Amino acid sequence: MPESSVTLQNGDTPWSVLKRELDSRGISYRYTWSGKFNSVYVESIDGDGEFDHGAGSGWMYNVNGRFLDVGASQYELKENDKVQWRYTTNLGSDLGETSPTTNPQGEDKGGAIETPQVPTTPEKSEKIDLRNLYSDVGDIADWAISAVGEATEMRLVEGRGGAFYPKASMTRAEFTTILVGIIGLKADNGMEQKFSDFSDVTRSDWFYPHVNAAYQAGIIKGFPDGFHPNDKITREEMAVMVVRALSLQIKDQDTGLKDIPQVSAWAANEVRTVAALGMMSGWNNRFHPSGEVTREMATVVAMRAYYYMKGDSR
Repeated sequence: MPESSVTLQNGDTPWSVLKRELDSRGISYRYTWSGKFNSVYVESIDGDGEFDHGAGSGWMYNVNGRFLDVGASQYELKENDKVQWRYTTNLGSDLGETSPTTNPQGEDKGGAIETPQVPTTPEKSEKIDLRNLYSDVGDIADWAISAVGEATEMRLVEGRGGAFYPKASMTRAEFTTILVGIIGLKADNGMEQKFSDFSDVTRSDWFYPHVNAAYQAGIIKGFPDGFHPNDKITREEMAVMVVRALSLQIKDQDTGLKDIPQVSAWAANEVRTVAALGMMSGWNNRFHPSGEVTREMATVVAMRAYYYMKGDSR
């Protein structure tokens, strides 16, 4: 949407101005009310919604170039204020947002909107009730509910459209993004080093900064023909990424897992290591190395990695 001047009405906010402009142009949008933030939350504009381009994507607004820590329907605008709503793919880093906000919305598509951001070093915020956030909280497994709650509080994971989708598969790019957030790697589009092998990752991709940061840190190496960012990540691939991200010492010991012979040679030691440390476990005495990783599985492993990094063996 092109830049335009509007006449402020009494009590106008970034949200009320946006809504009025979208309505006048016949542009579709979707929003919800966030009781947690006591504000309207913009979910999508003209077909581009939160998480459509990755875990850190969504809409954000700024006023006079500043990304604010209050909801879009809370801040009262003043004469000559300049409001932008913009789409981010990595929690605001690609838009130049440097201070953590509170609740992401997403890639710069021009135009103008706000969303909060995940901190570089995750910290817990106030205790939340998942029932107020996710309509499908009952679908989250008992063994994952605590991790999902903590990761949500720390803004490492979020749902979509009021649901968490715990059984949905996670992609390689999505898990890479979570790992980068867990260990606090700097991820931004200003990185100049090019990928030597990743022909399927470009600067226009929402996951570019995170994949690039992980690549430069040696966490990911990819395949001969690229990174395969949108492929569903397997359990053995996740094990390798975790070991590299935490610089874990390889443990070559018997884990009691019956399907270790089925683990790929390049992942065997890493699978033994995460199993020995209790960072990942299987079921029925099997690791299921080629199995897909669900969102709740990935969240549990991410939180275990976080606490291990903090020296907490819980």
